[in-house]
Amino acid sequence: MRINKLVLLVITVMVLLAVQPGLVRAAVGAIDNNVWWDGVYHDQTATYMNPMFPTTSQSAAVKLRTNKNDLTGVTLRIWNGSSVTNAAMSKTSSDASWDYWSYTIPANSGQVWYRFKLVDGSASAWYNIYGMQSAEPGSGDFTYIPIGASLGSFNTPQWMRDAIVYQIFPERFRNGNTGNDPSGTVAWGSAPATNNFMGGDLQGLINKLDYLNDGNSSTDTDLGITAIYLNPIFESPSNHKYDTANYEAIDDNFGTSSDFNTLITQAHARGIKVILDGVFNHTSVGHPFFQDVVNNGSASSYWSWYTVHNWPITWYDDANCNHVWDSGEVSVNWNASLAANHCLGSNDYNSWAGYASLPNLVNTNTAIQQYFITNSNSIAKRWLATNANANAGADGWRLDVGNEVEDSFWQPFRTTVKNQKSDAFIVGEYWGNASYWLSGSMWDSTMNYRLVYGTGNNGTECFIGGSQESGNNLIPCSASVDAFDLAMYANKTDYMWQAYTTVFNLLDSHDAWRFLSQASGDQWKLYAAAIFQMTYTGAPTIYYGDEVGMANYTGLPKDPGNRAAMEWNDITQPDGKTFHNPYHDSISALYRDLIRVRLGHPALRSPQIATIYRNNTDITYAYARKSSSETAIVAINNSASPKNLTILLYGLFANGTVLKDELSGNSYTVSGGNVVISNLSGHFGAILVTTPVLTKPHITFQVNGYVTSFGQNIFVVGSAPELGSWNTNNAIPLNWVDSDSWAGMVTFTTSKGTTVQYKYIVKNPDGSIIWESDPNHSYAVPNWGDLFVTDTWH
Repeated sequence: MRINKLVLLVITVMVLLAVQPGLVRAAVGAIDNNVWWDGVYHDQTATYMNPMFPTTSQSAAVKLRTNKNDLTGVTLRIWNGSSVTNAAMSKTSSDASWDYWSYTIPANSGQVWYRFKLVDGSASAWYNIYGMQSAEPGSGDFTYIPIGASLGSFNTPQWMRDAIVYQIFPERFRNGNTGNDPSGTVAWGSAPATNNFMGGDLQGLINKLDYLNDGNSSTDTDLGITAIYLNPIFESPSNHKYDTANYEAIDDNFGTSSDFNTLITQAHARGIKVILDGVFNHTSVGHPFFQDVVNNGSASSYWSWYTVHNWPITWYDDANCNHVWDSGEVSVNWNASLAANHCLGSNDYNSWAGYASLPNLVNTNTAIQQYFITNSNSIAKRWLATNANANAGADGWRLDVGNEVEDSFWQPFRTTVKNQKSDAFIVGEYWGNASYWLSGSMWDSTMNYRLVYGTGNNGTECFIGGSQESGNNLIPCSASVDAFDLAMYANKTDYMWQAYTTVFNLLDSHDAWRFLSQASGDQWKLYAAAIFQMTYTGAPTIYYGDEVGMANYTGLPKDPGNRAAMEWNDITQPDGKTFHNPYHDSISALYRDLIRVRLGHPALRSPQIATIYRNNTDITYAYARKSSSETAIVAINNSASPKNLTILLYGLFANGTVLKDELSGNSYTVSGGNVVISNLSGHFGAILVTTPVLTKPHITFQVNGYVTSFGQNIFVVGSAPELGSWNTNNAIPLNWVDSDSWAGMVTFTTSKGTTVQYKYIVKNPDGSIIWESDPNHSYAVPNWGDLFVTDTWH
């Protein structure tokens, strides 16, 4: 049948009107049973919520903007964690274009969530952080956390709400005892492979605890780490140890139980908590429990611990790693050597993600729960510290593939762990919205991969890094300031604040591309990401080596490229280098400073946060952090060029207040209710406070220059002691970056706040010197801050 084109057009429009009632209307300003979506607005600045940061004794006046004369009513749906209130909002004011609806939420002792229902006669629509919606949304409510909010019955450890976490892949962090190296161990810094070993162990970590935190708050040469998350350390045949062969023993290539005890004792003495990785979803195919099933079938005591479909069990060499048998794939024994890049395959039992090397446990089994949880010496208990002796063991568990284990396992697990040590921490692995597990009966928190990926390619990888994973490659991507801000705010709306403040805020991990690879090696993007990570709500979680500028091993994809050996300045790697990133010193200095800034400012560790500035054109962004004792402003310039930001402060600081930037050392005076940040460097930020905690300026000298022959190097030398006092033997070497670029960092202590003279020189390999022909440069060293001096060598 042929349809007239005009009739088809009319039908199409009618269908669009039916399925999208909020997008089209007759005219603004009519009560016509049609809610006009465009223009509806609310945020949590003082214009629409006053005060922006209420205390537990203050009410909060909430305002919504709608189109003038469009609605017959607005309902504010409020949930305070225990009860729901549907409050009628009042139309309190209007102007030429808009109506403003208001309602004052009474004071609350805990977190509050709210959404808006807009009504026009018989029509209605809903509004929350995701904008207008035709049906009542299931998530994404606006939320605020009163200053002084109660934890309620869901308590998470205070130490974790203040923590700086450092994730360590033990096999690649440090080799402290070559006597326990696996057979065939390759040189430190060799190309990482899924099945090679470099000798990292617990003794290596013990030897480097002072690098993480020396226990002396007056020093600033250590990172300032307060918690370590260790990838698995129990007996296992692999380098990653996620195929546990014995939960009751430290892997002999990592050390002994005595080494573990030493690690705990020395870490605790430095104020470092230790979180272990618990792999309770599956075991190694070589675990004695599973091998008993292999040998004895249904007569095995562990038969019900696994799900076996066929016995005797057979395996095959899964050449395509697709977990199904393909023609030509040969049968093998479970412990046979497989061809390169092949997987062990079997269809005879349930295994994690189809990998036959990882048979799944039946976690609802009573005997399994007794072994892992309830027995007097269960796995959950034996490795943890106790309430009676807080220094006797670890301080918490990270739960591998936590979403794949039943609630009936995690609920008693939580009870047991908290009884063993009341402030032990439980963090589950889930890559999406983990609110289901964060209601107080299972986990304390989650690994916040939403920081990386956002709610749809609008997290740090696209917004700051500029690329996302596509198979074994990275492809370009981007996100607007608005989209990024919305994605970050989504965590706050979905989680109770007890969990929200303890999420592992990571930029990468052993399961993700290194951030610097996402950023195509641009260290400035790493600076911006680190500034954001260290100032946003949640526990900053550094994957080992990020703080020295490690990227994926050259030419290798996400895994195993993200698991390269840690780069140490006292270990020369097979390529003849120690550090691969020439900006190592400046990256490391920035991390150390950022950690001290976070630990020194309660506002940066509080749950209170509000976005106060977004500029999609300039790609700039600012948010306010507040505690009961102070307020801080964080500004991020995510563009490549310097920008000027005029930030409305909404009364957070009085006019005339001097705000000091912890990073640049610059001072800004509040005027007209605004703070103007001039010339904020690209891919960098500012942390504005009234009283800075940093005391030493770190200056990175960057020079565009050249050398005339291989082996020559550029140095900076000058009048200050830190620059060698013109003694060329003490000149500071710069590192080659690329092309004709060189860089190196100098920490000024005795010369801070003074003007120094300096120049660049070139030394030949034999020590002879070529002086720069230009006159001396001069530089006014600030009293604090991380700054960059960019010069040209002639």
